[in-house]
Amino acid sequence: MAFLNLDAGRAPLADWNRWVDSLMATYKTELDRNVPIVRETAWKSVWVSHIVQKEAIQNSSDALDKNNSDKWCVIFEMSDTLPPEFITITDQGTCGLTGRAIVSKDELDNLEKTDLQKYQQERWARFEALSFPNIDPKGRGSKGQGKWTFIGASDIKTIVYDSLRRDYIYRIGSWQDGRELLQKPPEGFFAEEMIKKDFGFKPLEKVGTRIIIVKPRKELWESFLPILKSPLARYIGETWWELLKNGALIFIKWREHSARVETPPYYIDDYIEKNKEETWIIKDCELNWMKNPLAKVKELTIIRSKTMIPEGFNGIAIQRNGMKICGFDVQTENPTITSEIAASIYGWITFNEEGEKELRAIEHTTHYDFGNAVGTFGFHVFGKNGWLIREIRKFAEQRLGLGPLGKGKSSLSDILAINKLNKFANRNSLGGHGRQVGTPTPKPPPPPRKEIRIKMPKPVFPHLRHAELNMKRLLRASQFQSQMILVFKEK
Repeated sequence: MAFLNLDAGRAPLADWNRWVDSLMATYKTELDRNVPIVRETAWKSVWVSHIVQKEAIQNSSDALDKNNSDKWCVIFEMSDTLPPEFITITDQGTCGLTGRAIVSKDELDNLEKTDLQKYQQERWARFEALSFPNIDPKGRGSKGQGKWTFIGASDIKTIVYDSLRRDYIYRIGSWQDGRELLQKPPEGFFAEEMIKKDFGFKPLEKVGTRIIIVKPRKELWESFLPILKSPLARYIGETWWELLKNGALIFIKWREHSARVETPPYYIDDYIEKNKEETWIIKDCELNWMKNPLAKVKELTIIRSKTMIPEGFNGIAIQRNGMKICGFDVQTENPTITSEIAASIYGWITFNEEGEKELRAIEHTTHYDFGNAVGTFGFHVFGKNGWLIREIRKFAEQRLGLGPLGKGKSSLSDILAINKLNKFANRNSLGGHGRQVGTPTPKPPPPPRKEIRIKMPKPVFPHLRHAELNMKRLLRASQFQSQMILVFKEK
């Protein structure tokens, strides 16, 4: 294979290895902060798989081709040996990596400014450049950096990729050690021979794209096992439950085993109906966001379950275009919700098209968090005393009976007892929402008022004497000056 050093100009950066390492470290920080399941002891080392699945499915879903007769599908597969030589991610039902094999960075920059339709079609070139954003306002990907994670998921920073496009052109490309790529990506017969001879894979038979991660990191391949109940499947379910619920096909394969990723039970209607204790549902709600009054909450659902909800699924899932970005802790600014109660609360929030546009503008490049600086859409919705916090507070008060508990300390049993009484009172209109039930303690009468007299000596102004002396001095000086003038005149 002939390789071309990237310093030749087909991509904007030169120090690839350092950039990949830096980006992976950034992802790790975001995961530790926003994805609690990564910190579980049993799966502590498989964090790389979370970002790989998120970026892979995100890229594939953005390439969905409605005119493709094949149903959209993504397959994660690991080679037989342990540690494996390859991990492949293959999709179908997409348009493939369309566009020309070689497009310079300058030309891509110009297309982004002058012809957005042609720019979007140069999928192959944008994939190889690794830094050009998806400008589709409805796209899940946006920053053009996620593909770095595939290189970062390889111990030797090497990936191979091939694509059978909707025009039935078959092409193969490769990144070698994070610094070099194929000088001229082969197509057709030559591409088929290369994928079989050099890598031992069969050419793609259905329109789509395949990413081959060479010598995958341990933090990736260990997530495949056990194959029937793998961490990778759980991560996919947590991130893409909306797509799965709508019938998306995602598989995990190893050796003779093949497991379809199922929708997590917490989002299945039958499970919700059977296990819910209380719900709070709001649809098509205005947010009164002055900078964009059209931005709305499409749906907010909060569920108090009869059973505990595992970490990673409890809290409110903040969704954008079917993808979970991060979770929102229901205890935020709601101290009456104890940890025991929070462990059984979960739900989701989705937005209309205008709301998603605002979210996309403040979404971090890793797709694991949002900016929420004062004055932003994020602060308005998720910030201190923001819209979501207020709705959770209403749910706690009006559905769970969690009113203010006062300053005194109460045991958990006392709190739960009071909550049940409040809940009963709210349901039967026995008192205001969120108030404690019981006979109020009367306030003691105010003490009688006493008249107070203050005696003060006559005020003395310390600088008054000095002022009088200064006036006398000025007067004497003036008189002396007048006498001298008279003497002078007489002479």
